[in-house]
Amino acid sequence: MKLLSLEASAVVANTATRAFQLALLFLLLLGSMPAAAASFVYETDTEFISSGDFNGDGLPDVLVLDKATGNVRVGYQGNLGALNWSAPLATGVAQVSGCGVEHFLNGTRDALAITASDLNRV
Repeated sequence: MKLLSLEASAVVANTATRAFQLALLFLLLLGSMPAAAASFVYETDTEFISSGDFNGDGLPDVLVLDKATGNVRVGYQGNLGALNWSAPLATGVAQVSGCGVEHFLNGTRDALAITASDLNRV
């Protein structure tokens, strides 16, 4: 398992359709995210999608983790609710088989835990 702290490095997403789909998912995640609770992780064939406060500003952000490459993109929520997307962040873990979001590293912002069968460790 690998723990990652995600720093804010926001850029606007380049695909309008993808951004729209993720914004809809964000609204679903925001409505179902109780304060101070572990985030639910949604899984598709190619990605894990979750939410959490990754920059410690008190607003829920959206996380998309590519299973094949292990790259992560975070949509940081701005004051008006718009998402500002980070550039892909390399995790160093390929062929991801699971992940979790929680206050693993500190109490003020969420972090991502990633695992893969090739890691064979926790």
